[in-house]
Amino acid sequence: MATSVAACGGSGTSSRLAAEKRQILQAWRTAEQTVYRYDREPWPTIRQRLVAGTPIAEVFPALPRYFTGPVLDTVETAVAEIKLDRLNGAKIDRLGHPTVVSLDGNSAVVESCIYDSGTTTSNGSPGPSALDGGAGYGIGKWTLRRIDNSWKIYSGITKKVSRC
Repeated sequence: MATSVAACGGSGTSSRLAAEKRQILQAWRTAEQTVYRYDREPWPTIRQRLVAGTPIAEVFPALPRYFTGPVLDTVETAVAEIKLDRLNGAKIDRLGHPTVVSLDGNSAVVESCIYDSGTTTSNGSPGPSALDGGAGYGIGKWTLRRIDNSWKIYSGITKKVSRC
């Protein structure tokens, strides 16, 4: 049964819960910032390594530190496709004000509204919409799991919205 983050007992419990929430939110931010950092790296060298057959996990070694389960493959593939299609990642990203909306032992859910400027081609025009070519806002919900005392994103979904 999930524990509502707002519902907690005495000050010791509140203090531990607040510390746990900070760890979860820091893990989420670091994971998202890592994806954006890889997105912004120049595509020629990365593309060359991918085309040469270098495994994705070697090209983007930080991703398994912050992602696990099905979303790890999704994130690795998405970043690789952006580079293989000769796209630049978002120049601007804002992670909004993430909130831990539930915490149940070794599982937590984070919600936030994020913004990024979208992928672009080398001439600056928007990349394909399938590879996040459209700039804009998205509301997301991510499930994180505690694995070996470290919080990692296990799954997530975002949907485009006009504004947050």
